[in-house]
Amino acid sequence: SILACTYAVLINDVAALTNSTDQIFGKFLVIKWLASWVFHVPREESSLDHVVPALELFFLARLYILVVVKVLLAAVVPRFCKDDAWGQMFRWTNIAEAFWYRVIRLSTYSAMQLLHHVTPYQLGQDFYTAGLHAYQRLRVQRQRTLRKWLQSIWALVGLSVTRSVYLVVGFDAFLIKCRMATALLDEDELNLMALVKAFTFLFQIVCLINLEKFAIDRMQIFIFGGESGNLDTD
Repeated sequence: SILACTYAVLINDVAALTNSTDQIFGKFLVIKWLASWVFHVPREESSLDHVVPALELFFLARLYILVVVKVLLAAVVPRFCKDDAWGQMFRWTNIAEAFWYRVIRLSTYSAMQLLHHVTPYQLGQDFYTAGLHAYQRLRVQRQRTLRKWLQSIWALVGLSVTRSVYLVVGFDAFLIKCRMATALLDEDELNLMALVKAFTFLFQIVCLINLEKFAIDRMQIFIFGGESGNLDTD
């Protein structure tokens, strides 16, 4: 699944970046609409079509690099540690992060996974926690100056900006991949590679919600949130 997912991402994104496909160019994208509305950039500007594929390729390469770095650190660093117990802990911590977190993400990697952060439950939980923390910081401050106010609500501002970016990039990635998959399946005859790309797209849709993160967040709220389920700043 890792090879199939990587192959599909590389083929689709490289085709989009090299203008060798006409399934996305000239079509509606949220990023093009926002650029024309906010910055008055013409919607026909072709460079905007490359933003989402370029970002997806960049973070795919970053994920592979992180896996290689973690494996190298696990193999090299413990040999130079005087404390054998610490060296073994460092080794297996990096191996676990590489293979139990990074490699698993590679098997379902897609820019569409950003939409997990803007699902109603996840979005509501994130804003509720950030708002609670901002309120608690303001409540303990004696002098409520403008600087203190800004420091307290900075997390809310950052959360609003990042979630807006996640929504735009994730939804545009869905539009691009959906159009490419539709073009493959509309052919009179399907070949093996077209079926692999189509099933990879289906697998990416199924794995759009990060169930591991969802379960961990729920468990942390259950353990540390108390009866009210509130995770305090401390």
